[in-house]
This record gives sequence, C-alpha cells and structure tokens, in this order.
Amino acid sequence: EIRNCDWSSDVCSSDLADRAQVVPDREKPVLKYQLDFDRAWATVNGALQNARIPIEDLDRSSRVFYVYYDDTFIEAPGFLRRLFGGGPKIDESKKYRLHLATSGEEVHVSVHGRDTELADPLIAEKLLKIIKQFSS
Repeated sequence: EIRNCDWSSDVCSSDLADRAQVVPDREKPVLKYQLDFDRAWATVNGALQNARIPIEDLDRSSRVFYVYYDDTFIEAPGFLRRLFGGGPKIDESKKYRLHLATSGEEVHVSVHGRDTELADPLIAEKLLKIIKQFSS
C-alpha cells in the first residue's frame, strides 16, 4: 500500500482518514480528530485551502478559523477584480467560525455563526464533511 505521508508530522493520509470522524447531531455536528491540537490545526488549515474555502482570518490562540462558506460558491474572483468591485459581494450570512476544542486525546471542530450561536446544523455538517474529505 502506498501512503501519502507528511514526514514532518509522522501522519499518513490513509491513517488520517481513520483519525477523523464527523458526528452528526441535530443541533451541533462535530468533526472529531484523534490528533493533538497542533496537528489538528494544521490539518484543518490545509483542508480549507485544498477545498478552496476562503479563510477570512484565523486566531490560533482562540482556536478559531473565520471562513466564508456557501455551498453554491465556486471560487473567489482574482485580487484585482475584488479590488475594483468585480465578482459577487460576500453575503455576511455565509461567514462562519470554526472552533477547535481539545477534549482528552481528541480535537473537536464545531461550526458557529459570526457571533456565538451555532450554525445551521445541516450547513455545519456539510462543511465538516468537506473539511474531513480534504484532510490529508
């Protein structure tokens, strides 16, 4: 078996699939990683980039990624088009916070709206599944 390994972290992508699980819930779906916080943070960051989900900002000390997610969103226009007003306007209701929380030997990723409220569970579950799919 050939594995895609990141030798700097000793984690292979085929192993990572076994270390990640989306737990559906009617109120708060969660993506669980059986990784330490540093590896989970790097994994989520890489997954967002690989899935082309725009990261508006991040705050590692608060354990939060600020992202724009729209299931109809394809790709952001280039820098110059954004600068001069080209492309679609960003809908504030499509901005989310991904919060990483350590729980024992795991890191749990949850999706929140721009404030403290939880995101719509169906949207949250979709986003978490995409992050899991692009985790490597």
